[in-house]
Amino acid sequence: MNTDRKRHRTSEDVPGTPTGDDLRTILRMQKKSVHNAELLAAAVSAMSASLDIDVTLEKIAEQTAHLLQLETASACLFDENGETVLLHTWSKQDGWRPESLHGPEALLRLSKAVSLIRERGEPVMIDDILTSDILPAAPLEQRGIRSLLLLPLIAARGAIGFILAPKYTHYHWKVDDVLLGLTLAAHAATAIENARLFTTHQQHTHHVEVINETNARMRRTASEMEALREADRLKSRFVVAISHDLQSPLTAIRASVESLLDQDGVHSAQMHEHLLHNIAGQASRLDRLVDELLDLARIEAGVLLLDRDWIELPALIADTVAKFEELHRGCRVERDLAADVPLQYVDPVRLAQVVWNLLENALKYASSCPSIKVEARWIRNEVLIGVADHGPGIPADEREKVFQHFYRLERDQKTHTRGSGLGLAICQGIVQAHGGRIWVEDQPAGGSVMRFALPLHRASLTELEPLEKTELFDVSTEEW
Repeated sequence: MNTDRKRHRTSEDVPGTPTGDDLRTILRMQKKSVHNAELLAAAVSAMSASLDIDVTLEKIAEQTAHLLQLETASACLFDENGETVLLHTWSKQDGWRPESLHGPEALLRLSKAVSLIRERGEPVMIDDILTSDILPAAPLEQRGIRSLLLLPLIAARGAIGFILAPKYTHYHWKVDDVLLGLTLAAHAATAIENARLFTTHQQHTHHVEVINETNARMRRTASEMEALREADRLKSRFVVAISHDLQSPLTAIRASVESLLDQDGVHSAQMHEHLLHNIAGQASRLDRLVDELLDLARIEAGVLLLDRDWIELPALIADTVAKFEELHRGCRVERDLAADVPLQYVDPVRLAQVVWNLLENALKYASSCPSIKVEARWIRNEVLIGVADHGPGIPADEREKVFQHFYRLERDQKTHTRGSGLGLAICQGIVQAHGGRIWVEDQPAGGSVMRFALPLHRASLTELEPLEKTELFDVSTEEW
């Protein structure tokens, strides 16, 4: 019998060995721990999913209710002074209710329980509010709350708030409940701080953007003011120049008319004809000046109309040069016009106006007429026209400005060279209206070249092969 009893001893006969009930209890506890760990991981993931502070508070309250099996829960934050309590509540019945518990908010603010959290960062467990002296019982009881767990939200700077976990019946809070709640609260505090940092970063970024935009606006305003001042200076110069250009022909016309009306004066037929020609010439000068002002107004308004037609560009340029030479007797302009330039679909009157203006500009600075040269070539998909002189040239810092309205070279202002500053601005407007471009360059041998390029019409390109290489005023076309 003794032998049999030794062979068949149970765990109860061995001191310190767990019984079957103990093992089942341990297993249940382990399963519960694993389950709580899974719930906690899901809760942490949900709380950290957003960097919006309101969404984060909603998820904290919601996950607290799920984790601790509550009907409702609240995330409560202190204000910057650590005094006011702001409640954000979630419940199974109503869902998310931001700042809905305004009654308890005022009561909690003055309660001893909240003071313990704010000052010590300790959790507060109240099994029965009717027997507690650290919270006002009546207002909470009116809302059906009987038991409370307050979990502190601790950040690096101390308590930033707490989680309020209520129950509607008397409940003895277990250590496992508190530990699980504290773990959740620690992660919740991190999520809140991350959301706040993100909000602060966004605000800072917004402030920086506002500052940058303000600075950019101020720079634009300063630039616009400077542009307005420059425009005012140009217009002032223009008024002076245009006044001179108007006064000169008017004075000449008046003098000729007064001479003709002079009853005491005796004029020969030749003198009489000379005075009439002078009046006609000066009137034409005034008429052209008015036309230029009107053209400039149309260009500025973007209403310059083009009457396009297919023309032979070399013939148009040659005809314009011939008329220019006829007007300026003794002046001969060197021509180098390629015969194979394709037909151009342009406004012949406006294009002749551009060539004429460039010739007049070259004549104004050329030492003699034979130093003026006009050349036309085509390459790839453009027709290139240039008018060159051997004058003093244009300073590099003024080459773009010469195409501005009313602009005159600093040199011309000092030497009182005639001109209104309209010609090149009108040339640019007409060329750009044709889809082209205009610019100025130095001549290798001295002087300047006014060049403009016009795009070839698609119909011309289908039947032609462009030149491989050519030169314009001894400058490689690769620069075009």
